Amino acid sequence: RQMRKLYKAVPAKSHRYLGAVFQMLPYISVKFNILCWNPLETDIDKVEPMTLTDFCVLTGRSKSDVTKLRREYQKIKFSMEDGIARWFCAFVRSTVGDQTEREIIVVNPRVIFMGEDWRYVEAHIMHFPEEQPVSKS
Repeated sequence: RQMRKLYKAVPAKSHRYLGAVFQMLPYISVKFNILCWNPLETDIDKVEPMTLTDFCVLTGRSKSDVTKLRREYQKIKFSMEDGIARWFCAFVRSTVGDQTEREIIVVNPRVIFMGEDWRYVEAHIMHFPEEQPVSKS
């Protein structure tokens, strides 16, 4: 049902992005709503986040397509039932100490939520900019 809503919410010119969205679905953590290699893992210390480079390779794209793919995903919005256009995902980068920067792909829980307990993903909302009402034009 939710996938049908997403399909209807996307303008026809953006349907090409849906294939990539559907390719992400099996890798969305059921508890933390991030893209990862072990989506059924419930222990945060054992979750193995997937990078955008990993996702490129997994979906048959070249590693050199990372920048292009990031730009494409940054354009994907869904018009939800509440009349708000919501971003599909965010790319969250972090650096801890002298460790190299890492990027986690967060799926907007207001668009797709794979889990059962909202408390585990509520903080993700801060990664999405103020979302605006959908224009009726």
